[in-house]
Amino acid sequence: MELLTPKIRFRLNRLQQRWKVWKASLRRTGQEVLTEQKMCPACRALMPRNARRCPFCGESQQRMSPSALGRVMPPDVPMTHLLIGVNVLVFIVECLLDRSVPIGLIGAGMKGWVLLRLGMSVPMALTHPSPVQGQYWRWVTALFLHDGILHIGFNMWVLADVGPLIEGLYGRGKFLVLYLAAGIIGNVFAGVVSSASVVGASGAIMGLIGVLIAYGVRHKTAMAQHMRSQAIRFAAYVLVMGLLPGISDAAHIGGIGGGFLLALWIGDEPPLTETQIHFWRAAQWAVAGVVLASFILMARTHVSM
Repeated sequence: MELLTPKIRFRLNRLQQRWKVWKASLRRTGQEVLTEQKMCPACRALMPRNARRCPFCGESQQRMSPSALGRVMPPDVPMTHLLIGVNVLVFIVECLLDRSVPIGLIGAGMKGWVLLRLGMSVPMALTHPSPVQGQYWRWVTALFLHDGILHIGFNMWVLADVGPLIEGLYGRGKFLVLYLAAGIIGNVFAGVVSSASVVGASGAIMGLIGVLIAYGVRHKTAMAQHMRSQAIRFAAYVLVMGLLPGISDAAHIGGIGGGFLLALWIGDEPPLTETQIHFWRAAQWAVAGVVLASFILMARTHVSM
């Protein structure tokens, strides 16, 4: 005799089906909670996932097929990571030309001819003719050159620490413009007031420190004041280290001043309107084009050693 009659078996099957339906409904509910909204990449506001345009800033949410520009500068990769990647790639090229991996200490750095060939920034010849006079692209290429492992390691460590904070506050476009413009200002300032050659991203990174100081000046919140005090303290440490031989304090001072003034001028809010978003996206590609053009000029220019 069977223990389970057809009637009991039917009821058990019905209970089992109800259990499965209930579990499936819970799973769908959880998925809907997690997926019914998404964040606008432009203004960071929550919006319906299926919306084709952000209701707050008007930015289109349609994903275009990957283009050549999108592969060069992917929109989902933080700009800080892209800058670190370019610096590391250029350093690998330096090491291949130098046929070594220099430490970066005094007397143990990259060979001078390697740095000069790849775009080291040199003093502006105001009284004596120079073989590199008029090569203004060096103000840009020098931002991606480093003298050794310690040099690039310290700079990329600070960039990885400070970069995401400023990129989150200002957005990708403003961040890249501030970084490169401050670095160029630092190299120009060093070329005018100093007789030393300059390589390294430290001028641009000190520009980001100047941006943090400007943010603390514009905002009186406890967080902004803490950021400003930390930035001023770090700047003081770097400027004291600049008293050591082989370090250009002029580029650091120019970078801090450039970043501070630029941040006060352009404001610290991320692009919100469609016009602002398009403007800073165009500015982002413009400065990226300046970097690319500078390296092309470097590759096509003959430098007598």
